[in-house]
Amino acid sequence: MCALYIALSAFALFAALPFLICAVSYRYVFGGRTDKHHYGLHPVLSDFPGLEREDFSIDDGRGARLSAFIYKRPAVEQLNIVAVVAHGLGGMHDDYLNVIDRFACDGFTVVSYDNTGCGASEGKSRIGLTHSAVDLCRVLDSLRRIESFAHVPVCLFGHSWGGYAVCAALGSRNDIAAVASCSGFDSSRKILAEKAAIILKPAGARLLAPYFSLLELIRLGRSSRVTASESISRSNAHVLLLHSIDDAMVGYGSSIAACFAHINNENVYAHVFSDRRHHVFYSDKSIETRRRLNALIRKHKHIDFPYTLDDIYGLDTRIMVEITNLFVRVCKASEV
Repeated sequence: MCALYIALSAFALFAALPFLICAVSYRYVFGGRTDKHHYGLHPVLSDFPGLEREDFSIDDGRGARLSAFIYKRPAVEQLNIVAVVAHGLGGMHDDYLNVIDRFACDGFTVVSYDNTGCGASEGKSRIGLTHSAVDLCRVLDSLRRIESFAHVPVCLFGHSWGGYAVCAALGSRNDIAAVASCSGFDSSRKILAEKAAIILKPAGARLLAPYFSLLELIRLGRSSRVTASESISRSNAHVLLLHSIDDAMVGYGSSIAACFAHINNENVYAHVFSDRRHHVFYSDKSIETRRRLNALIRKHKHIDFPYTLDDIYGLDTRIMVEITNLFVRVCKASEV
């Protein structure tokens, strides 16, 4: 009897070990908050004279209180179109002030926000991969309850974590005109398998896959099963997918762009680059500067050459014009 008890205990421990590994790994990535910027120099509102901000909070009982912000340039002729900007993992909304200002300069009213556990928003942790879409839908619901935004065309811009969110949200909404998704992953299952394979090789990743799925189901509920590509297929929104083959953060195999041929939506466009890394919408100069900075940080834990905001946050004009033109074209066509 004692031997049987020991054998059963050993089997239970062996069976539980992979789940424990997954739980510890997930907690390492998502168990804390994001309150610091990746680089010492980062955009602040005062870097953009003429850009005005209005704060509002979302406390709808569906999670932690979220801090959101409405940006506009009153001196610019307004388009009566809202562009919502969703930030990436490890960042906050003000890391994208360059994008926000670019949209505002083109006449958009821009709404952005900090995800749960990030920046000015509440929450002890970032919860998980697919929770970015949950937060985005909360922001959109709150925005629609503001009378002046109830019927305004809305377009979405998202990067990485936000790139997933802006597409995944389409599966449950019909009030989005157009989306630009940059470097977004298609599903938590794919990106987790990609990262696990780097450390444990493909065989180890396959072993842990069901445990990660169970863990996410426990933490995130049904939202953990939402894929970006399937959500796009359930929508009529116009969607521009941007990704680079050399993206080391979200590998092309895990990307939404890689699913392009299987998406059942004739309004989807995909641009795949070979050398634009993770920030596909940045200028060539900024992409190269970030490569050098990241190499220095990894090697020396410090930065020893001078740089400016434009060096690391400069935008690719052609890509931003394409995104802006898509938003304007789709919204103007819907008015006819």
